[in-house]
Amino acid sequence: MQIRHVQIKNFRGIKQLEWSIHSPIVCLIGAGDSTKSTVLDAIEYALSPRWNLTFEDCDFHAGNTDNPIEIIVTVGQIPDEFVKQEKFGLLMRGWSPQHEIHDEPQDGDEHVLSIKLKVEKSLEPEWGVVCDRDTEGRTISSKDREKLGMNRLGAFIDKHLYWGQGSALSSLTTDGKENAAPVIVDAHRQAREAAKVEDIDVFKSTADRAEKIAEELGYKPKNNLRPALDPRSINIGLGAIAIHDGNIPLRLTGLGSRKLFALGIQLACVEDGALLLIDEIENGLEPHRIRHLLNHLEKAVNKDPSQAGQVIMTSHSYTVIVELPVTYVYVARSVDGVTIIKNVPKELQPTVRAVPDSLLGNKVIVCEGKTEVGFIRALSNYWIEQKSRSPISYHGVVVVDGVGTSSPNRASELADLGYSTCLFIDGDKLNELQPDVNSLDEKGIKVLHWSQPKAIEQAIASDISWGAIKNLIDLAIKEKGDESVIDAVWSRTGSSGGKTSNNINEWLAAGIPEESIRNAIGESAKVKEWFKRIDMGEELCKIVLADLPNLSGKETLSMIERIEGWIYG
Repeated sequence: MQIRHVQIKNFRGIKQLEWSIHSPIVCLIGAGDSTKSTVLDAIEYALSPRWNLTFEDCDFHAGNTDNPIEIIVTVGQIPDEFVKQEKFGLLMRGWSPQHEIHDEPQDGDEHVLSIKLKVEKSLEPEWGVVCDRDTEGRTISSKDREKLGMNRLGAFIDKHLYWGQGSALSSLTTDGKENAAPVIVDAHRQAREAAKVEDIDVFKSTADRAEKIAEELGYKPKNNLRPALDPRSINIGLGAIAIHDGNIPLRLTGLGSRKLFALGIQLACVEDGALLLIDEIENGLEPHRIRHLLNHLEKAVNKDPSQAGQVIMTSHSYTVIVELPVTYVYVARSVDGVTIIKNVPKELQPTVRAVPDSLLGNKVIVCEGKTEVGFIRALSNYWIEQKSRSPISYHGVVVVDGVGTSSPNRASELADLGYSTCLFIDGDKLNELQPDVNSLDEKGIKVLHWSQPKAIEQAIASDISWGAIKNLIDLAIKEKGDESVIDAVWSRTGSSGGKTSNNINEWLAAGIPEESIRNAIGESAKVKEWFKRIDMGEELCKIVLADLPNLSGKETLSMIERIEGWIYG
């Protein structure tokens, strides 16, 4: 079974969602509170084999029980018996190769069924198979929903380490061809008989004494009282038979090992057409284990595409985003209760692998290079410590390196996926941007650049006070060495005299104009890449922040205010 379409109304944080799925593996990503886990919960509830699901008022969107919860999950690759007219054949719909639902199946369509879960203020769930021709539909029983093979791997991994109701081991028992319950019940009976508790003297003598005490009070047993295991003490529902590693129950191993085991068992079911839902697949797993798991997962669903099931997961992991083909990655975003899920186009594979963290926020600042990234990081710390601002992460802001000339295109692609996007670039190559500034502006991308054709290093060297210039030179010397820095600057001052010390006041005394010194420092910093690292960008910004009282009316101060305005606006 594979899900083709999901429609959700008035369920928790989702007022409305329409989502078409066209891949056997789905990885939902997005910022916090983008309702990713709620989508998984909705699918699980709609396809759940449980008949006694409980709902509360808080499960309704905004707690408004006047608007019923409606979840419609349209599934393909359905069991053959469901196609029969006496079952659900008359409610069959069509799923087109263009990923559209046709209420009357058309030529070339896949036959699909739409399963609807409805919950009104009575809090009683109702399941049915529906179509536009018959909105009331026909009730689908929990037994029939069980045949759809939906499994959820969430926080309660340990249940899958037992042979019990709803566990992965039980699904694997008898290869899923029979109900595993009779086998489990018989095993419990054999365990009780093998225990031979009645042969243990201390229990037997106590039972004999208890029988005499009971007789004195007028109780007459039908048979002799004897010690034995109570069937109820071995909870068949939860499972008393557990998988062991030697003599140690697997439940006592690490989280990662338990998760991999449970996933492995459930993926075996996926190969046979089951649906597996996984929240935060990376939880408890090291990167190398994640990579191997994703590789195995792809093989499982591609082994026989016509019969394989489907895996729908959520993730906040860079490793997962980078390792998966982008055709499996879906970005979720929620605005005023409306959840929108977009598939990442395959053309964005290079961008996703270059800046995977850009997909995990609400707002993205694409920086031209590492200097700008470090600059904004230092600003963020300053706003928190000196202005009591909330962290930029609180606002879902992610700062990424656009890697030079690629930055405009990356900003454009992220905007296409629905992200609020800002581009922070130098002012020296504006005419070379692809897309150009006007095109970026038309997409709603905020472009922050210096008004003069200068790089960030040149703009700062022009604006900061003379005392701060000394600090900038000291920072460069500490990183690049005294001789390297002095050579670079002196060669650009236009002076015909010999080199002097690293004391910039001596340069002035030698007759070199201040403007020439500032220009030489800015150009040297740019060409010689003094600050082309994130940590050096942070140090450069700290020099600027310490000099803020002297920057009134300067563009550097204006740029800082514009960045702050976009982030917190």
